[in-house]
Amino acid sequence: MVLQMTIPQNSAKRLGAPRVNVVGAKTQAIGERGIITLPNMQPGENRWLYPEFAAPEGRPGEVLTLNFGEVAGGTVVNGFAVGVRLATDEEFLRQVVSVHRSILSRIAALQKADWAGESAAIAEKLLIEKAVSPSAYTKLVLQALPQLRRLVDTPASGDDFEIRPLLEAIQTQIQKQDVNGAALSHQSLLNKLDSWLTRNRIAAEGDVADILFNVRWQRQLFSSVPELQRLKCSSGLYAMYSEFVEGYGIRKITNRQFPELIKRSLQCFAEASQVMQARNLELEQDIKQMEENLGNLGLLQKAHRGFLSKLERLVK
Repeated sequence: MVLQMTIPQNSAKRLGAPRVNVVGAKTQAIGERGIITLPNMQPGENRWLYPEFAAPEGRPGEVLTLNFGEVAGGTVVNGFAVGVRLATDEEFLRQVVSVHRSILSRIAALQKADWAGESAAIAEKLLIEKAVSPSAYTKLVLQALPQLRRLVDTPASGDDFEIRPLLEAIQTQIQKQDVNGAALSHQSLLNKLDSWLTRNRIAAEGDVADILFNVRWQRQLFSSVPELQRLKCSSGLYAMYSEFVEGYGIRKITNRQFPELIKRSLQCFAEASQVMQARNLELEQDIKQMEENLGNLGLLQKAHRGFLSKLERLVK
């Protein structure tokens, strides 16, 4: 995948020399206009990236933007923008506490972590006050740092999001009584934690937001791979999946119909697996996982995606 990043002239003057960090890959320096290449992207794959730039000066409330566009065949076909909203020190500190409450509440729910719930509750009380004092903010952060270290310090977690250096930076900045610096690092930390949690959840539980993508991908494979096209069940499968896509577009069909669609497809999947055995594709395990998880949309999507990923290898 190729992304083009452009920075409007009024923003470029104050954002310094932005860099785009791709999680697990090299940082790419970008000027006012630059290209970011994400190699070997697989269908339905998620990549995580984040821009990095100097803290700009300006009027509170002013928004500076960075624009990203997906480039295909030399044409921008999709895109998004990142807005940097300027604020006073007091407004920013309050915003960081608000984001802390949100992310720690999420950690409490996902990790069953009482300490995170308690930290979120402290942040909630701070937000009731007219202003968040630097001393109250510092206390909130110092209470959370040890547990946050434990959260990301498990042997299997790695640190491709580079969260640990931010934890150490916050500790150092607080020791130097640099509250604004700590708040900037804290904001970056919270954004990275949010993405880290999302990636881990998707890896473990699947992604129901990708169900429609799975269905489109399934339809494309069974209509383009010769061995799959020749299956007697292929035309019926194509019709079922086309009906799902069309109904989804007009909200006549939702994710709730996905398990029934997969259930009706399992026999055809088994036939596809038999056809592909000569190529040593381990499809049966994915089919079994689909059968066992018809009652769980996330895990069903995950198993179905695993099945499609293996079929995709045939195309290449």
